[in-house]
Amino acid sequence: MSDILEPTHALTSRALAGFTGTVTYYRWHSGLILTDGAHYIAANGGAWLIDILASVQHMPTMREEDRQFWTLKVDLEKHT
Repeated sequence: MSDILEPTHALTSRALAGFTGTVTYYRWHSGLILTDGAHYIAANGGAWLIDILASVQHMPTMREEDRQFWTLKVDLEKHT
C-alpha cells in the first residue's frame, strides 16, 4: 500500500455495495489485513476510520476474534 493515499472515488453506499467478498488482501501499516472494500475506503478518504479500528486491536476482546465486522452509522442531519 502506498504511503500517500489520494482519494479518487466518492464513498457512497452505491460504490460500497459492490464489495461482497475480496479478491486481494492488503496489509495496513499497523499490521491489519484489509479486504478490497476496506482498502477502497482507506484509499478514498477513510484511512482515519481504518486507523481507529486498528487502534483497538490490542484489546483482549478484539484479539479473541478471528474476523471482525464493523458498521459505521452516519446521521447526515446531525453530522455525526
